[in-house]
Amino acid sequence: MYAEFEGGDKEVFVDIHSIPIIKKLCLPISEQGEWESRRLWRHVSKALYDQDVDAASNEKFKIEEHQRDLRKYREETGEVHEQTLFHKDGDNWLFNYPLSKRKGYSFYLIEY
Repeated sequence: MYAEFEGGDKEVFVDIHSIPIIKKLCLPISEQGEWESRRLWRHVSKALYDQDVDAASNEKFKIEEHQRDLRKYREETGEVHEQTLFHKDGDNWLFNYPLSKRKGYSFYLIEY
């Protein structure tokens, strides 16, 4: 992957061929929570894998329609949705568990 500068100069930004591939560790779909993305979007992903754009669109519509119905229900009943992974910080939403706060993670902050 290259970075390109205004003058047209390029330099290696990330050498993806030197980075080892690490397989993701995920629970089986049957053990995932209702809102975990791999479970929620599995039918969309399968349809896209099968190159069936119409089926993928239909499955996506079902997910979005369900989310709209839930929002409407919450508004009607006054139920408040509790965020578990993000928190509001001014106009921004921040992830509660960024890499920099995880045990055993070290990073370098580069200032320009």
